[in-house]
Amino acid sequence: MTPDQINDLIQQLLNTGEILASQAYILAMRQILLKTILDAVSIVICFILILVINRLVDKLYKEDGNYKYDNTGKYDDLEEPISVVVAIGRFLTWAVFPFVMVVNLFYVISYLVNPSWYAIELLITTFLK
Repeated sequence: MTPDQINDLIQQLLNTGEILASQAYILAMRQILLKTILDAVSIVICFILILVINRLVDKLYKEDGNYKYDNTGKYDDLEEPISVVVAIGRFLTWAVFPFVMVVNLFYVISYLVNPSWYAIELLITTFLK
């Protein structure tokens, strides 16, 4: 091969690599947009679950402001199934779901503020595995 043919070949490889890199970057930006949307949707779903679980616990297990008693006639004894359901429902709505919402909110904000950084990070982690 002559030096001109080698230079032409190198130029073609550089052009092909540039096109592939730009396409990969575009796909990474789309992926970051999708991650942002999914995290925002998970925040909304957690908020809806908080409302639904609180409403269900109140509707199913409260009577005149007090929790309904089961067939033994005991109120709020953690040994009873009703109290366990109420405790689990309240724990989910006031501990787990808000934690998930806050974590996802931080991700959404960071993706919206600097999506290019996360796109490059996604490309680097994908190609360097």
